[in-house]
Amino acid sequence: MTDWPHDTLVQVLSERPGDLDALLALSQGRTPPAAPTAWTVQDSVLRPSAAVEVRPDLVRVAPGGDWTVLEVQRAIDPEKARRWPLAAALMLDAHKRMGDVVVITASPHVARWARIGRDAHGTARDAARR
Repeated sequence: MTDWPHDTLVQVLSERPGDLDALLALSQGRTPPAAPTAWTVQDSVLRPSAAVEVRPDLVRVAPGGDWTVLEVQRAIDPEKARRWPLAAALMLDAHKRMGDVVVITASPHVARWARIGRDAHGTARDAARR
């Protein structure tokens, strides 16, 4: 279930890709890029078959194949967290390169939960390098 704060953030980030680039850079202690990458927003329903469907909040792909799957998370949702690696796998398969699964939250509690899940399994990029 989504609500207006969730939907508003997803809408703004889909319409203003430079804002997501700046947010990601700042969250990683980097300088935001001077010019935004030419991302295109794609349908965020990812389905490898009729049996499995992943619905992240936002999926974007750059011309060279770089991609980002975005989740705006207001509460802990173990079912969604189990699907993040699947979303990464589907995008890797479709674009032949590893991208990023990003979780944005205003809650320190939810941020710790998302970080623990990531650290327990490694990041998608870490898994691709092994």
